[in-house]
Amino acid sequence: MKFYRVFLIIFMQMLMLSLGGCRDNTVQSVVVQLTGFPVEEGALSLKQAPLVSPEKEGQLIKTEEQLQTPRYTINYGKEFPQPSAETAFQLDYRSSVPLQTRFSFESGESNTAELPATGSSKATVIVPLGRRLPRDFYIRAVESDGVLQQGSPEGSPENNPKKSVRDTSEGAEGLFQLEKVLLKELNPPIDGARGVAFSLPKRDSRHPLYQYRYRIDYHYQREGPVEGQSDSGDADEVVPLEMSSEENSASFNLFAKEGDHSIYFYSRDLEFTPSKVVVGTGLPGFSVKQVSQQSVSMYAENSPPPISADMGTILRYEQQAWRRSDWELFSWNLFPSILVFDFRDYDIQAAFLKRLAFFVEKKGSAGKLLSNSVLDPLHGWNAHDYRAADLAAFYQKARAEKFPLNPEEELLRELLLERGIIKKAEGDFRPGEGGIISLARQSSSRLRYIFATHEGYHGLFFASLEYRQAVHRVWDALSDNEREFWKLFLDWKWYNTGDPYLLENEFQAYLMQQHHSYVDTYFKDYIIPRYLSLFPEYQQRADYFLEEYENHFSRSAHLIESAAQSLVGISAGDLVCLREVEQE
Repeated sequence: MKFYRVFLIIFMQMLMLSLGGCRDNTVQSVVVQLTGFPVEEGALSLKQAPLVSPEKEGQLIKTEEQLQTPRYTINYGKEFPQPSAETAFQLDYRSSVPLQTRFSFESGESNTAELPATGSSKATVIVPLGRRLPRDFYIRAVESDGVLQQGSPEGSPENNPKKSVRDTSEGAEGLFQLEKVLLKELNPPIDGARGVAFSLPKRDSRHPLYQYRYRIDYHYQREGPVEGQSDSGDADEVVPLEMSSEENSASFNLFAKEGDHSIYFYSRDLEFTPSKVVVGTGLPGFSVKQVSQQSVSMYAENSPPPISADMGTILRYEQQAWRRSDWELFSWNLFPSILVFDFRDYDIQAAFLKRLAFFVEKKGSAGKLLSNSVLDPLHGWNAHDYRAADLAAFYQKARAEKFPLNPEEELLRELLLERGIIKKAEGDFRPGEGGIISLARQSSSRLRYIFATHEGYHGLFFASLEYRQAVHRVWDALSDNEREFWKLFLDWKWYNTGDPYLLENEFQAYLMQQHHSYVDTYFKDYIIPRYLSLFPEYQQRADYFLEEYENHFSRSAHLIESAAQSLVGISAGDLVCLREVEQE
């Protein structure tokens, strides 16, 4: 009997080996397609190493403490031609974790693309590859400091906690599923202009709980003087974009910023679901890195995940597309750690942020928590900005004093904790990264644009140490008289001028909120005359200041704008990357 058992075990092992040998390492469960190439579908196939069972194909596996797919080698048929046009690789997938894919080519070069987490929804990512064919690729989970971030800022309604790679590897098959890969040629725009057209899968735009997000990742590096550049340094670095379906279209101008950036469109805001994206590539040094389509939840949560958007999109975003009736939440595409609230009116904004204004910025009350009865007759701000350190200090003081907060302030606290802007350690609130800014729909369109620019520059000040250092150098080089002017001006505006950080932050924001050609007009023809109408006793000092420091505003604005342009490619009076082109 013992011999029989040994024989049976050996026989079963041999049978399994023989069955395994009947199958090569060709991927069977992932759809592999071609479009645009003059060959049959069977001319393309994928081989995988290591070999996995069909039910686990297109999923993550654990390899040397890392979660990634097998390496997929692309096999081209003997008659497969070299591409005569731009090519692209399309991947359709679902993932609860952020990913990165890496393509390799025969030349030894490689190309990477980011695959955002999707929650339970499907995403499509199209990666331009130039006039070349990839040799192989693999997809891996993105890690940071040994921690793998689950969940998507715009995916499913769930807010998944962070898990270590070791924790997630046990159920790796449930984290990611590659459903289809497609190699295709990209068509140029019909009008013959330099550019490339991306065809996207058609989606149902009528679903009440979802809309579609379209993300374009690009790289721009200025190559010498830009055509149309004026003596003032303004450059016409415009890239035309068009989003279209069979029935509708919308055209935009992208004002390219140097470096790697992402821009976003949303089907509810566009009021149609695009099936094609056309991107002009005539600007020297400009290239498209990838285009993606992803469904995002319209679920009206108490603390909804922020919508990534350009400042121009935030200003234009249709209120009917909001997930809540009272406010919407965005993250700034240039600085994702900066959240942007858009409130329906000033009263709702005040319920969230008025007490913060008096705690952080207002003279006579900075560092104090004022009760609602004291706050009610007082005016806060029509737009707000707060960095992580001040937000943490506010909630820490409220905790220490057991101070009763508004339900809106408690909701804000939870949202800030979820987004890592503030943290909780041993019961205390500590600063994280980034900050918040806010606008209200009750402001006029003109004021909303000014407020968005002013508050946006505060966001830049919060997010960039290099920019803060550049502003400090400009401020530190001012004379005592120049700094005294700003203290008088900001004191009149009811700021706490005893806070050096606040002084420098407001100094740069008031200079940068308008185009540099208008900065002298704003202060000399509007601010100073208005101030003197209230305080005529300062007339002699104002006359002296304007005569002695005639170029103070334009010179200071130029120095700060130069820093903003060199660091992040933005200009005074303009943080907008996308502007819609009026249809004729």
